[in-house]
Amino acid sequence: GRLRDLNGAQAGGDAVALCSASHPSTTPGQSLRSNLLTGTAAAGVSTLTETNVRTAYTAMMKTLSPAGVPTRFFPDTLVFAPDQWDIAEILLTTQYEVGTSDNNKNPVYQKFSPMTIRYLSGDQGGNNNNWFLISKTAAKAYLRLYWAQEPEFHMMGDFDIQTLKLMGDMMFGNTFLNWPWIFGAQVL
Repeated sequence: GRLRDLNGAQAGGDAVALCSASHPSTTPGQSLRSNLLTGTAAAGVSTLTETNVRTAYTAMMKTLSPAGVPTRFFPDTLVFAPDQWDIAEILLTTQYEVGTSDNNKNPVYQKFSPMTIRYLSGDQGGNNNNWFLISKTAAKAYLRLYWAQEPEFHMMGDFDIQTLKLMGDMMFGNTFLNWPWIFGAQVL
């Protein structure tokens, strides 16, 4: 479920990871739904490129809810690891198609807001190459943080040596209630 953890270590209400090719469907004749673009970096199948962002955008716009009706989620944010900031910058701020001399319009130019998440990076346990399209307003509605124990803060000071110790104690869990607001690209 976590953005950096596409391999299913944390499942949501449908018993699969947030970005998965195995979301169950209630649509007759369709057993599984996907919000995951998967491939190898060598094949370039899911790396952060204009073509792949366009593919993910189209797939997300065609995504149906678990009941088989079109969703109302519109991707507005491109989420990526810090190692991809330069690629994202070029994709989102270049007016013409990257890598060509044809002067064709770049269809992802200024279409998405960029969002760098440090926890996606490899040194934080993620994958530097994974990226996501999300609907930010839907993410706020469908990502949940549950407090098992509300935060409690305590402090203790020592006047003689001028020190102050602070302690915070809390317990919480997180989950997602729905998945069509995100489309993930997993680079293997």
